[in-house]
Amino acid sequence: ITNEITKQTEVEIDGNKFHRPVLIFFESIAELNNYYNSPSAQKNKNRTKILTEREPDTSKTNLIRHATNANTITLLTREFGRGIDFIVYDDKVRRAGGPHVIQTFFS
Repeated sequence: ITNEITKQTEVEIDGNKFHRPVLIFFESIAELNNYYNSPSAQKNKNRTKILTEREPDTSKTNLIRHATNANTITLLTREFGRGIDFIVYDDKVRRAGGPHVIQTFFS
């Protein structure tokens, strides 16, 4: 799955002139950390944010707001896959179809 995430991320961030944001949902914090610490994730670490249920509420709000910015990769746990409105503020991202979403588990 790590290779597929890397492939999709490269297409959206590097291979797309709109540089769509990528939201990647993991089933657990452990799986999220495994990916984040993998060699595949190293290339984009500078533009990667992490959002888990352990974050303080003020950080959660800020991370959710910025998750839809162009050139951003956000790694999230499954708790954020439902009931959260990810609003796109950037017209370029909106015209490109919005964020690219990857879910790494069956629900």
